[in-house]
Amino acid sequence: MKTAIILLIVLLSGAALADDELHIRQSGQKLNYTVNDHEINVYGSNNIIEIDGSTSDLDVQGSGNTITVRGQVEDLDLYGNNNTVKVIGHLEETDLQGNGNAVYCTTVEEVDFYGNENLVEYTSGKAPEMDEYGSKNQLRRVKP
Repeated sequence: MKTAIILLIVLLSGAALADDELHIRQSGQKLNYTVNDHEINVYGSNNIIEIDGSTSDLDVQGSGNTITVRGQVEDLDLYGNNNTVKVIGHLEETDLQGNGNAVYCTTVEEVDFYGNENLVEYTSGKAPEMDEYGSKNQLRRVKP
């Protein structure tokens, strides 16, 4: 009974949690999640999303989201536009395929720019590997 109530709450909130996946479809909301190596897909737009825990994949297809992850992110893919993602921890790899996105993280290993006018800032660690196929993208190390 307790599991059914939790599942009902998750479904009514507009987020679907299946096994190790979290699908966020709502828009214009302030949302908080605790995860443990989940794959997270964000389809909604204009959300403020707080995530505690590490993720294997974070895919953002919506636009105008502000997302904070407190933990490690293995793979961050930004397909939408004008999203801001802050990773308080290590980011292994990011692909910025949309336009006007900003990523702020502690450390990052690899950055691939496919879109235009994207920004990635990191505060420590060695310079990441970078490939750029778009234009007017920026990768820079900043002081914490």
